[in-house]
Amino acid sequence: AGDATDLSKYPQVPQKADAVVIRHQQISDNKQVWTKIFGQALERVTPEGIILITSVSDIEHKMALEALQKLPCEVVFTQANSYAKPLSHKEISVDRNIAIIKKK
Repeated sequence: AGDATDLSKYPQVPQKADAVVIRHQQISDNKQVWTKIFGQALERVTPEGIILITSVSDIEHKMALEALQKLPCEVVFTQANSYAKPLSHKEISVDRNIAIIKKK
C-alpha cells in the first residue's frame, strides 16, 4: 500500500517499464488523483511500452478514458472483456473493460 501519485517515494519501483498494469481503478473516488496516477504510469513506461488498465464498470471505464484524454497518451485499444468475472451486481465485474494506452 502506498501513494501511487508520487512513485519517487518508492525506490523499488523501476524508473522505466515496458508494461504498466493498473487493475480495478476506482476513478469515481477521486478523478484528480487517478489522473495523477495515470501520469505517473506515463512517466515510467518506455516509449515503446504500454499501459493496460481494467475497470469494474462501464461508468468507471468511461471516466478513466476521459481522464486519459488530458494526458500525452493515446488509447490504442479499448473493449469490453468477454472473459470478465461477474460480481453480485449485474453492472460490475472483475476486469469488465480493458484499455491499452501508449505514449504520444
